[in-house]
Amino acid sequence: MSYTLVSATVLGFELAQLPRGPVVAQAVLTGLTADTGTLLRLAAGTRSRRSEPAPVIQLRSLPARLSSTSTIEDAVEMVRASRWDGALALERMVRHEVLGADCAALAALPPVTRKRIADVLVDTAVAAWADPGPRDRGGDSDVGAPDTGCHPARVQEVIAPLLTGDREIADGWRATAPADSDAWTQAMHQACWAAHLTGRVREAAAAQMLGVIAFRRAGLGPVDVATGTWTALSGVLQAGVVADLLDQESLTTLLAPTKHDITVSAALRSSP
Repeated sequence: MSYTLVSATVLGFELAQLPRGPVVAQAVLTGLTADTGTLLRLAAGTRSRRSEPAPVIQLRSLPARLSSTSTIEDAVEMVRASRWDGALALERMVRHEVLGADCAALAALPPVTRKRIADVLVDTAVAAWADPGPRDRGGDSDVGAPDTGCHPARVQEVIAPLLTGDREIADGWRATAPADSDAWTQAMHQACWAAHLTGRVREAAAAQMLGVIAFRRAGLGPVDVATGTWTALSGVLQAGVVADLLDQESLTTLLAPTKHDITVSAALRSSP
């Protein structure tokens, strides 16, 4: 299993379903958008909870240790191990991509400080990822209302109505699942590739993480992910970052949900 910023929609798909997915998304979003001062204050004010990796290594070795005589407890432990596989992939992404060479906010800091900041964000993200709480637990109380000011106007216009928690807005999004999944997949591929080629990967990934927070604050959850609502929102957000680079067919496909009456602001609904 692996996660990358280029395909942040995949991580978003997972986070939109997890009990504390918005907390993970906020940690990633912080790493993507915070300035140097904010990251330094975060590291200075938080005690790292990192532990030795041995327990994780033991968990990852469980499948090889199980046999046909394994108990239900063994199977439960395997499920926990698979969750840790995802946590390890998340940690790699945060350390090497979110806070990697492209993170301008860390460029002038010494390695020990960079590591401290990475430890704090990883601790937060992994702890939330591994939370075994009920799947239908709301995410709106886990994080505060995010600052959307640093995101493109098209992204803000999509996110703002969702952040209100208006049930009508949520119901509107529930009716927006892509009608043609193959066309959507191709269009999304083009949008992700466009972000990669033009240096907008971090901007696009930030939009996806913001989308997770807004999705859950709107009262949307795992069932809505399964029926395609996250897919629709994710495509609109990606298009909002690279709309000027997409061919008309791809843009039309990804922005199709915005043509519904109550999903977004009038400004975006009238855009091509």
